[in-house]
Amino acid sequence: MKNLLVAISLIFSGMSVFSQVTSDDTLHWVENKKLEWKDFKGKSKGQTQATMLMNATYKKILKGKAEVETIFDRKRSWATKEEQTAQELKFYQTEFDLYEAESRKLRKIYKETKFGVDHDKVFQEKYNAAVTELNERDQSYKEDTEMGNNAAEIEKWAKIIQGELKELEGFKK
Repeated sequence: MKNLLVAISLIFSGMSVFSQVTSDDTLHWVENKKLEWKDFKGKSKGQTQATMLMNATYKKILKGKAEVETIFDRKRSWATKEEQTAQELKFYQTEFDLYEAESRKLRKIYKETKFGVDHDKVFQEKYNAAVTELNERDQSYKEDTEMGNNAAEIEKWAKIIQGELKELEGFKK
């Protein structure tokens, strides 16, 4: 059995690829579970940071199966007490929801894809395109919201993303 694990981590300075192990230090996106400041368990290094992943795997067991998860890394996320405001938390929750919306889009793509003989190549191409779209949308979100300083823009994005989540409800995990 061949298993491909690719994960992306969003850190304010950019994106980096790394493997991650699911543990109590991670929070998987769940519809009725919102982020709380207690989820930010990392050691504060000054500026607030949140690490989120869109993790995709491909398993070839008889027919291929692609899985996509949205994960918040508690251990690598932190905020100083001064930064722990309701608006800042809304900024991160909306970003986490953005990751889930993009994960659902990728689940939909994988469901509609016939992987064929070169399944690893097709899987990777679809994943790479999704990561590019996620990165572009996340950058737009950060710019539009001025990194969480513009409450009206956070709310605007939150409504758009909630609409996408509802539209893609059939592709939630």
